[in-house]
Amino acid sequence: MPRNHQRSPQNKPSTGNRGVSSVISVIIISGILLIILIIASFVSTNILEAQITNTEFEQAKTNMLVLDDVIQDVSLRYGSGGYVQFNQRTGGIGINQTTDTIRILGPSQQSSYTLSLKPNAPGYNQNWTIYGGSPTRWEATQDANNNTGVQITYDATYNTKKETENLSDASQIGAINSVTAYVTAQISGGGSQDENMRILWRTSNTDYESGDITVTRNLYSTYSQNRPVNPKTNAAWTWLEVNSLQIGSRATSLQSGETVKVSELWVVVNYTTAQQNIIYEASNLVSLVYRGGTQATAAETILKGKSDYPQIGFVNMTQALGYLRVEQDDGVKIKLDYNRIRVNELETLIVKNETGYDEHVNFVQITILQLRRGNTGGSGTVNLKAQNIGVQTVSHVFNSPVVTIQVQGVRNDTRILNHLDPEASKTVLMITEVIVQVSTA
Repeated sequence: MPRNHQRSPQNKPSTGNRGVSSVISVIIISGILLIILIIASFVSTNILEAQITNTEFEQAKTNMLVLDDVIQDVSLRYGSGGYVQFNQRTGGIGINQTTDTIRILGPSQQSSYTLSLKPNAPGYNQNWTIYGGSPTRWEATQDANNNTGVQITYDATYNTKKETENLSDASQIGAINSVTAYVTAQISGGGSQDENMRILWRTSNTDYESGDITVTRNLYSTYSQNRPVNPKTNAAWTWLEVNSLQIGSRATSLQSGETVKVSELWVVVNYTTAQQNIIYEASNLVSLVYRGGTQATAAETILKGKSDYPQIGFVNMTQALGYLRVEQDDGVKIKLDYNRIRVNELETLIVKNETGYDEHVNFVQITILQLRRGNTGGSGTVNLKAQNIGVQTVSHVFNSPVVTIQVQGVRNDTRILNHLDPEASKTVLMITEVIVQVSTA
């Protein structure tokens, strides 16, 4: 009999399972392709955006160079102006008002000053008593009040009792010409005649006295003694000696029942110091800054100016006033400023002086270009405008063929102007300030 062959269930092909696997595979492959497409699109977009940003930044470099030329060009003619167009799609141009200052100091000049020093602590001699209720002797003699002070009343030893107070310290410099001590005092009580006292100086642990001073009765008057030199050294005072000086008094003639009252003590120091004359000053200087987009990349570089520009205050006729550079400062930026001066030692001229005689005079020209901030605003494409709004010239005359000037700015920079006639009797320094207003609206 023929055998019937039957296939076991486990060997039967499962066509339905193969259909499900194909669908899942398609979904997985499609998903992977979609992810790849999204990543590729994102990467290409970023690359494109970075290229656009860097292209815009490179264009901004060129525009900033052109802007520097425009600013220096309009600085030559009052009222003239110009502009440069900036694309602000990813970056932007800014007008920054800073705290920077530029100052020109002329030759030093000797000037005399006075400084008053009052008691600020007890001195070595503390033998008088307080009147008027002040807490301490030194406070009673520095409060500009005749109702408080120190006093000594007649007794067997009154003329041996001294009173001195320490003085506040000085922090000045210069040569001390003299020190003058002042005492405000009166006699009270007793008879009718005036009595005597002396001003007491304590320096280098030694007491020195003035001659007898006749003190008025029942009326406060001020008495003084001037000492050009220190009585201990017989040489000019030093500031260290002044800071250790004590001032006070001693009564030399009193009658029974009489009292000497001293309400105020102080000294005045007369001194001479050399002060440099400020011949020009400008504060809150303006700089121009182009901020690159977030994806902009560039190395720090100098586009115009010398590598030592941040440290110098002077340029000559062959160097640019502007300093243009690319910096990494919270992102990549292009910066332009004019924080320096141009010095041109012109020539020596023969002129007639007041008496009609010929006189050789050196002439020096200093030029300063100062930016002023105008209106700002706008987005997208903007025009940065520069306009010359003012030119002013000031002359200074110095009775010397050699003049030393100092520029204080980013760094103190000193220059001696001595390239002209050394036999000239005068130097005329002409400072020309050009003001250029920059705005974007």
